[in-house]
Formats: sequence, C-alpha cells, structure tokens
Amino acid sequence: MTLPQVGLLAGLIVVFLVILALGLKYVVYAPPKGPVVPTVTPVDLASLLGPTLEPTPVPDYTTAVLTIDEMPDTFRGGRGAGSINFNEFFEGVDLSPASSSTLFEVEKKQTVVGWTFAYTTSLDRDNFNAFVAYPDPLFDAYRKRWDESVLTEWAELENPIQIGGLSSGWKVVTLGPDIYMRMDVVLFSRVGFGGMVVILNDSDQAPVVGAWEAARKLDARIQDVLAHGPIPISVVVAYQDLSGLKLNQEDLPPGFEIITDTALALDEASLLVMDGAKLRIAEMFGFYYGKTNAEETVLGYTYLFTETRSKSAMDIIMTNDLLLSALYPPGRGLAWQRMTGTRPIGDLAQGSILIGLGENGDTRCDAILFHRGYVGVALFHVYHTGVWKTSVQDLALKLDAKLQALASP
Repeated sequence: MTLPQVGLLAGLIVVFLVILALGLKYVVYAPPKGPVVPTVTPVDLASLLGPTLEPTPVPDYTTAVLTIDEMPDTFRGGRGAGSINFNEFFEGVDLSPASSSTLFEVEKKQTVVGWTFAYTTSLDRDNFNAFVAYPDPLFDAYRKRWDESVLTEWAELENPIQIGGLSSGWKVVTLGPDIYMRMDVVLFSRVGFGGMVVILNDSDQAPVVGAWEAARKLDARIQDVLAHGPIPISVVVAYQDLSGLKLNQEDLPPGFEIITDTALALDEASLLVMDGAKLRIAEMFGFYYGKTNAEETVLGYTYLFTETRSKSAMDIIMTNDLLLSALYPPGRGLAWQRMTGTRPIGDLAQGSILIGLGENGDTRCDAILFHRGYVGVALFHVYHTGVWKTSVQDLALKLDAKLQALASP
C-alpha cells in the first residue's frame, strides 16, 4: 500500500466506524416503529368529567434498560443481531417500546429481554393496565411463531412479586417434536410508564435471574431515570483529558512517518452519525512506513461514550460478528475473520483480520476495538502478509497502558 492509498484506507476506517455507530443506533437498540396504538378502548372518564388532558412530554428513557452491570458475571450482550425487536417478536401486538435491551447468559444459555413503555395520557395508561391484566394478544402473537405441530400453553408464573401499581407474571411453554421452549413473562405498570421482561429458555431449569427479579431491576432502573434524568456516566476520564491519548512516533519502530490529521478526518455526515450513536471522537492518529514491498500503515481513533446505553450496546456488538459481516459481506474478494490469541486488552476487546487487500491480494488489515470504562479505541494495522515491523496487539497494549495511566489518581 502506497502513501497515496492511505486516504482510501482512512475511508475504510470511516466506514468501519460509521457502521459501528449505525449498529449501535439501529440494530442493537432499534427505534420504535410508530406510535402506541391501544389494544382495548375503555372509557376515559377524565375526558368526560373535566378539561381535556394535555399530553405530557415522554421522559428520556435512554438509559432505562437492563444492563450487564446489573446482572451476574455470566451475562453478555445479546447474540445475533442484538436486541430482540418487540414488534417483530410479538407481531400484531400494537405497542411500541420506548427503549429495550437484550442480554444473554452464557452458561445456561438463557436470553433476558427488557422493554420499557411510555404513555402520555390517561387513556394510554388504562390501555396498558388492561394489557398487564389480560395479555392474551401477547400469547396469541407468540403462538403464531410456531407451526401447527406444536402446542403453546400458559399459566400464571409462580412466586409473584408486586411491582408498581399493577403487575402480572406468566409461564408460557411450547411443546412439539424435539421442541421445548419456556418463556417467563412479567408485565408491570406504574403511573406514567410500563415495563415488560421476558426470559427465554430451552429447558425447564431455573433461570439464573428470575423474571420477577429482572422486572424489579428494570422497575428500579426506570424510577431512577424518572427521578434523576438519564443515568449519568461514571466517567473516570473527562473528554478534555483525552487530548493527547494516542500513539506517538516514538511508540513505533524507526522508519514510521506521521500521517497528517487531514487524511484521517471524519466528514461532517460521519460525525453526525457518530454523534447520534453517542460516540465522540477525541483523537486520531496515523503512521506510515514506506519501504517498497514492505509498506505498513497504522491508523487509530480514540473516542468517548457519551451515554451509558452506547457502552452497553458496544458490548453487544463486540460479542458477535455483526459488525464484521455488515462491513464486508461475502463475494467482494475480501473476507473478515476474528483474530485469535488476543492478549488481555482493556475491559473488553475484539480483534479481527481483513484478508485480500492490495492489487495482488497479499495485503491484510488487522484491527482491534477495545474500551476501558467509557473510553474506546479503534486501532488498525495494514501490512504485506508475512512482513511487518510492528503488530496491532503490541500497539493496543501501549495505548491501553497510556489510558490506564491517565485514569489513575
């Protein structure tokens, strides 16, 4: 790769970061598909006996979700495409969550999903309360997911706990040829919001975290958000302190030259996408080694998560191959694969390799994404296969050491 091609590589990195941001915003935490439509229509007495109630603003439920921090250590971010979409999973149920999250327990292979609902009028509230008490539309929608050869039955969930002003719990079991699926559901309502927790399990063993317990955690999370606003980030490093958190020329072997910031800058459209996903770029850096047939390029970006949910969403993306498959789908002569043998870096890291770059397909790109606390790093190393003076893992360790020193008292 020659120096003029560095701009093209920087463009690749921009695409990488933008897809990451879009993944956080649209895949892991998909936005609601439309307004809440009542499932039943009881009479709204308030509208008959007094002045028309003005809709109240919907609170910011951005961080009113279940997170890994509240679960045992065996929980990870959601598998596959991330969060389970309520309107797809329960097709035909006319409710739209204000926020959601999906967590996966790795030992017993159990999925925990939490949805938060908001209503701005007394009619919305009464409709949701009716749904909590009689969630038959939910069960009917779930039953339609299976073919006619299986049987789905439901009953009240054992060991009930009163949550909010109204709550109900249900055990739903699907049986068929070589099929057993248990779904525990808890629904609850409190003043201006509602919540729903689902635990999916392919056996009858007790869940690591029960549905009632998870619902109580979600209720507490929502109340905290309502009382204090979106839960603040406990950042040990402020954004302004990240100035200078990057690799310098002395961190690389002799012969590497500095690439100007101009070649690495994100355009305005990309910055808007990053901002929407709550990722704020703090530093960018690049270096180039120009020996013929042994060229190497190192590029990196340091960024800050500006809200709790974006960090949780990053954890989801980094525990599956969603980002890699979206960036370079099969059939283009290029292939992503996971990097194996990655040394401990940051709190969570994902290493990957892009094979088949260059005119002869003999150039590869090694990439590492990692974060420590709410500071994230994207680091890339491009070189001829079998020829290198440095490695992305060595560079990531150096940058992680700087980050740890910065965060120390």
